[in-house]
Amino acid sequence: PWMDRAMKGGEWQKIPGRSLRECTLGVIGVGDVGKAVLRRAAGFGLRVLGNDIREIDPAFVEEVGLEVVDKLALLAEADFVSLNCDLNPTSYHLMNDERFAQMKP
Repeated sequence: PWMDRAMKGGEWQKIPGRSLRECTLGVIGVGDVGKAVLRRAAGFGLRVLGNDIREIDPAFVEEVGLEVVDKLALLAEADFVSLNCDLNPTSYHLMNDERFAQMKP
């Protein structure tokens, strides 16, 4: 409401907070869903990090400007993390107290 009032009053104020262009998205699991998330994020100008247990297609890496990193680097650098992996014995408890502690505050 305050932005609406300001605009109608002839003022244009910058919205508080950070622009998405200043943020980093980390995606764990770069399969079909992860790729769709990364394409959209790159379209908004976010820095994009990715991690997958399989090799990520180099053409896709180039397409979205993906930085392929290990999980620890992804958690330490990302402002937002998107988990897009199936639940299996390898991914079960992928995120735990220790991993959350490694994330940016």
